[in-house]
Amino acid sequence: MNDSHSVYKDSQWIFLDKWKDYGDEQILISALELAKIIRYFVFALSFSRIKLCPHIEQCPEFNGYIAAALRDLIKEIID
Repeated sequence: MNDSHSVYKDSQWIFLDKWKDYGDEQILISALELAKIIRYFVFALSFSRIKLCPHIEQCPEFNGYIAAALRDLIKEIID
């Protein structure tokens, strides 16, 4: 197991430990896996509000954020 994978797993367990009153380990892992997938959709929805802001055209660096998040969502689902 490489170091980055080990750090991720350790961080995952530290995070999940705070939620242990809400379900057993497998339920929490399943919920975390689902959250990792839908985070792209949540980001796209959240960012869509920013696109409605006045003068957003003055921030061209934001162009494509929503499309990129949805592409990442599709990639995550396919992989």
